[in-house]
Parts: sequence; structure tokens; C-alpha cells
Amino acid sequence: MRKIKAGILGASGYTGSDLLRFLLPHPFVEIAFLTADKHAGKRISDVFPHLSGLCDLELSPLEPKALPEDLDVVFLALPHGTSAKVVGELYDRDIKIIDLGADFRLSHEVYTVWYGDHPHPGLIPEAIYGIPEINRERLKTAKLVANPGCYPTSVILGLLPLAWEQLLEPGLVIVD
Repeated sequence: MRKIKAGILGASGYTGSDLLRFLLPHPFVEIAFLTADKHAGKRISDVFPHLSGLCDLELSPLEPKALPEDLDVVFLALPHGTSAKVVGELYDRDIKIIDLGADFRLSHEVYTVWYGDHPHPGLIPEAIYGIPEINRERLKTAKLVANPGCYPTSVILGLLPLAWEQLLEPGLVIVD
């Protein structure tokens, strides 16, 4: 089986570096491209010495148009607002995009309250919320995945069996 060629944009941050740690031993994934503006030009193993010999890729600056054409998937581990701009530049390419930030998890109205104007609000409805227990089939063919955060995931998965059985009354459950 051919390995999936993956890129991580924002590889030196907390989320990006943890994702790299999870993907490196994956038998069907090849890490092929990494960005980190702050460390551009350095090798990821120079930034994280424990990766020496495991991943020695050079970190590139964040320039969406410069992404290699042969990537199958790109993970965005970028600050809010930045991810949406990058998705706007990548969306028409033949590549799966998985945003690990908040830019595509929220409705436009909610995003605006918390973060201000969204750079590409028209793409929000295109994103599939990345909880396989809810959207397994849609995720298989999704172009853009809005990866949920850990807190919402824990709440949604905890309440999902009750929702499926219609045991939740509207407005009864508040999670804050």
C-alpha cells in the first residue's frame, strides 16, 4: 500500500509537534513537508533534538502556493485566522485539508463573536466536523475537515448516546 504523503503547517507549535509525534510511527503515513515560520530553514530535529534520525526535514516558511504538488493531505496547526487564509489558498487544489484550529469548527456567527471577521466565510459550510462517530462516511470523502477540540469532543461523545435515544430535552443540557 502506498503511504499517504502528509504536510504539517505549523509543525513547531504545540499542536503541530504533537501531531508529528503521532504520525511519525504510522505505517501508512509519510511526513513529506513541514512549515514553521519562526524556525524556517532549520531542520525539525534541530528544533526538537529528540526527533534526530526520526525526522530531519527542513522547516519551510508558510507559503501555501509553495506546497509540494504531491501531498495527499495537509494538516493546519496554525493560529485562528491564519488557517482560514491558508484554506482559501489551498481549497481548489487536489488535497485533503484538516484544520486543527477553530476556523472551520464554528458557524460564521459564532466565529465572528469570538474571533472577528472570518477571511473565507463561504468555506465554513464546506467543512465536515471531524468526529467519526457522527460523520464517518462524510469524512472519507471530505475535502476540508474541521477537527474538533478535546473539550467539545469529550462533551459530544458523552452526550451522543443520550441524543441518539432522544433522551435530551432542548435547552436542558448546558456545558460551560
